[in-house]
Amino acid sequence: MRKAGKRKERELNGKPYGFRLRLLFPDSIVFSSAHVLLLIQHDPEKKMPEEIRERLENFLRKEELLCGVSVEFHDFYNLQYACQQSRIVLQQAEEAGLIRYFDEDYKNTILDSLYKVANIKAFCHPRLLQLWQNGGAEKRMLLMVVETYLGTGGNMNQTAQLLEIHRNTLLHRLNRLAAEWGIELRNLSQEQRFYMEFSCMILNYLSNKENVKDLL
Repeated sequence: MRKAGKRKERELNGKPYGFRLRLLFPDSIVFSSAHVLLLIQHDPEKKMPEEIRERLENFLRKEELLCGVSVEFHDFYNLQYACQQSRIVLQQAEEAGLIRYFDEDYKNTILDSLYKVANIKAFCHPRLLQLWQNGGAEKRMLLMVVETYLGTGGNMNQTAQLLEIHRNTLLHRLNRLAAEWGIELRNLSQEQRFYMEFSCMILNYLSNKENVKDLL
């Protein structure tokens, strides 16, 4: 039986990828487009079962392929958006056998896409960008104050609690941001608040990229 199994495995390996994927996902539609295999599966669950995921990962690793998974869609007219989502995260996959979901790290998925088409620093609030570029050792701490304060809607007590500092210490840091960096966080409009929050996301993203480069 072991020999028969090996013979079947050799025969399976000789088949096109689409055929082998249909064995893993019997109820799926598989076709190729622009050097990419597209697999459409009817599955009400957000994530595939662990056993199937492991088998798919082994298949991808063995064939040195990558996999990007879109969010679910409910109308074939929206298939184009699901395909685009899959291609976006496919470009972000860094190692063979990796399965990446579009909504698994949505924030960085958006930032990665933006990073590829423009100088992402151009989208930053100029005062926050200046702090990030010239703030020295304290920049991370001060940016965390900005991000946390905005995230709580300007709630002083909640911000101090999340940062694990005294309320007076938080007030001192907010005053420093205003006096030394021209960053005033109180009485912001909705657009200004979003501008600063999104800028913090970008600067954290860039900081993580710098840390990765330092490790290489």
